Amino acid sequence: MSCKAGNKSHKARCEKYKQTGRRLLNKEKKAEKHRKLMEKFAKRREEGKAYEYEPNPYKKGSKEYIAEANERARKNENHKLPISNFDSAMQHAENYVNQLKLEEKMKSSKTKSDNEE
Repeated sequence: MSCKAGNKSHKARCEKYKQTGRRLLNKEKKAEKHRKLMEKFAKRREEGKAYEYEPNPYKKGSKEYIAEANERARKNENHKLPISNFDSAMQHAENYVNQLKLEEKMKSSKTKSDNEE
């Protein structure tokens, strides 16, 4: 939990969270959870249930090898349609413009309040 300087109520909650010792308790809980997870995976590896990547079975440089390598590489590609990528980019741009408008509005409201005083 980060303490943001701008939000005083958030900062007060953050300080209270740290001072009551819950941060250390949660840190210990997370460490214990991680340890148990690692033990679980170690146990699975010992039992032979862990996934192992199989090497390409064909001779290197052959047509079959290249086809298999291309097929495996295709699994890691982005499967989104081009329109989805466009929509995502436009949404990022819109969010950025909205953020700039909000910042400009906040600056103008601050200058108005300063001028009134």
